[in-house]
Amino acid sequence: MEKKLRDIGMGEDVDKFILTLNRGAEDAAKQAKPIFVDAIKKMTITDVMAILKGQPDAATQYLKKTTSSQLQTQFRPVIKASLDKVGATKHYKDLASTTIKFHLSRK
Repeated sequence: MEKKLRDIGMGEDVDKFILTLNRGAEDAAKQAKPIFVDAIKKMTITDVMAILKGQPDAATQYLKKTTSSQLQTQFRPVIKASLDKVGATKHYKDLASTTIKFHLSRK
């Protein structure tokens, strides 16, 4: 979608959307720190050894296993509110609407 929008001269709008999406993520991420800190504090010696001796992504897999459920539950509404606050939702809807109109006009 990004390439097509840039091809039809909407690069500035795409850039605005990407910027607002990043700002929303930054805003929401501030609240994730305690969840990750808690997961690290609860790490056992067995967990540490599995990370040290495991696959290159073992630490990521540990954090995914120990934080995903809590992050999803806590952050769905936070992320939505953050994206709304910085205007990312509006920019996405505008881009999607423009893309649909563009495709319909070409038929």
